[in-house]
Amino acid sequence: MKKEIILISTNSAIIDPANECVGASGYTLSTIAPEKACNYLKGRSPSAIVWDRDPSCVQTIESFRSALGSYIPIILLTENGHYKIDFKTWAEDFVVVQKGNLRELSLTLKQMHSSSQG
Repeated sequence: MKKEIILISTNSAIIDPANECVGASGYTLSTIAPEKACNYLKGRSPSAIVWDRDPSCVQTIESFRSALGSYIPIILLTENGHYKIDFKTWAEDFVVVQKGNLRELSLTLKQMHSSSQG
C-alpha cells in the first residue's frame, strides 16, 4: 500500500502536477482546501503534509500538527524566500521555494524519505 501525502491547496495549477510528482515518488496524494484541513487531518496518519500556503490563510503549521495529534513532516510550498517573515511558517520541516518547479518537491520527498529511513 502506498503512503499518503496530503496537499493543502486550492491552486489547480499545483494540484495536477503535484499529483504526478508525488505518484512518481511512490506516494498517493490527497488534496484538501486549507479551511477544511484541520478537520480532515483528524485521525489520519499521512507520511507528510505539503502546504501550498496562501498568504491570506489563517491556519498555522502547528494547527495542522495539533489536528493530527502527532508529529508529521510539513513541506511548505512558497513562491519566494520571504516566508520566514510570517510566524505561521516557522515550524516547517522542508521548504520548496519554487512552487512551480515540482522537481524541487520531488527531491524534497526523496530527502524526507531517506532521513526517515536512517
